[in-house]
Amino acid sequence: MMLFLVILALANIKFTSLVYLLVMLAGYYLILLVTRPGKELIQTVRVTGGAVLIAVLCIGFNPYVTNSLINGHPFYPVYGENKVDIITGNAPHEFKDKNRFEKFYLSFLGRSGNLMRTWSDEKIDLKVPFTLDLKEIKAMAGCDVRVAGFGPFFSGIFLASALLYVLSKAGKWGRGMGEKESDRFSGKVSWIDALLFFVVFSVVINPEFWWARYVPQLWAVPVLMLLSSGFSGKKPGWPLVPVAFYLVSIFMISTVYIESNIKETRALNRELGLLSEGNREMAVYFENFRSDRLKLMKKGIAYIETKDDAQTVWAYENTLLGHGAVLHNDESLYAALKAIH
Repeated sequence: MMLFLVILALANIKFTSLVYLLVMLAGYYLILLVTRPGKELIQTVRVTGGAVLIAVLCIGFNPYVTNSLINGHPFYPVYGENKVDIITGNAPHEFKDKNRFEKFYLSFLGRSGNLMRTWSDEKIDLKVPFTLDLKEIKAMAGCDVRVAGFGPFFSGIFLASALLYVLSKAGKWGRGMGEKESDRFSGKVSWIDALLFFVVFSVVINPEFWWARYVPQLWAVPVLMLLSSGFSGKKPGWPLVPVAFYLVSIFMISTVYIESNIKETRALNRELGLLSEGNREMAVYFENFRSDRLKLMKKGIAYIETKDDAQTVWAYENTLLGHGAVLHNDESLYAALKAIH
């Protein structure tokens, strides 16, 4: 019953989550095929298959069914012939005409930064793993860093973990493990390796896996490689290097990101406070962030919604809540809002 409910939620929690759900179910079926009687597999397929049908045809009628009927593809506008390109403008300029693996290479070994084609044609600066500069630390304040989005140390952590993993499989490392400990751990390794394979597969099937926001599970790959290599924490040895950098990365990124969000929240509240003062006329353009209307409504701010090509002439224009624009004729408001940003 729990699995049934999880499928109903997972298939509709995010637009493309259905793809990952099907991949996970395939992996689950494979595990049952190897470890359980055939009857249990058949029963599981019936239950999960029924859950998927209900999730797609009933709960997810819109968008899956409506997209299929109107646009000929259940995953429109993300996939299919007439898909809407939301990536090109958001990707670094250097990614043009490159395949998914070339993009990942540049993002993986580049300096952390929020480069995107819409803003600039700046090239990605490749670096030596485990190195760091101040710009990379500042970049971690962003919510969807495009280049090296898992942090400045992730390339080093990944490569060090991969090296230990390969050496352990080749039998050149880990021979110091006690016989009892080795026997106890060996039974778990194959399942860790299977999980590692599944996570890697779930990453590379995404055509844009260079962007950390689309493949958060990639963060777990070095952890799984270290566990499969025999890292237990009792006699860590060389695995302590990537683990230590993991901890430093978590602390550094969390500190920078939380501090940035506190500052942005305070700035937003000051901005809303200024907009709510007085009884002035103003026009607002929300771009794609139409949910910002709720923030204005909550503060009781009166406005006229406009389009980016509106012909009405206003004397001043300020950025609205970091996204759109607010147009008005108040010089003092212009100066005050500009001072916030």
